[in-house]
Amino acid sequence: MAETPPARFTYLSGAALAIALSGPIFVVILAIGWTVQNLAESDTQRIGIALLLMTLPIAFAIGAILSALPILIGGWAMGKAGWRYPRTRHPLIWAIAGALLATIPAAPMDFTDEPSMLATAMLTGAICASIVRYFTRWSDDSV
Repeated sequence: MAETPPARFTYLSGAALAIALSGPIFVVILAIGWTVQNLAESDTQRIGIALLLMTLPIAFAIGAILSALPILIGGWAMGKAGWRYPRTRHPLIWAIAGALLATIPAAPMDFTDEPSMLATAMLTGAICASIVRYFTRWSDDSV
């Protein structure tokens, strides 16, 4: 019986990019959500959104710290799954997995004031997973 070769795939370049961009992605999605949610608000709300966007440089560092482990583990797990089950290489499956993984730390939080925070976390997870998937390659097929 032929032995299956070891799973060989690369994902670290996409993971590094997703780790670096996770904080700014979260902040931009949050700013868009607040803008849409408060279209009729006063100028004070617009100033708050501008201040939020000014935190983008800090978001790089904080986002990288918070997202490094989930992105590395999720990218590795999805890469292994893609090696064993090629149908799991589809980008939509990766995006769904990223959204679900992002809900784990976000779901227990109290969102009475901001119900859109869970959606923001899910969308950030889906985008980061899609970035990792875009740069993931398997040794048997570079799809």
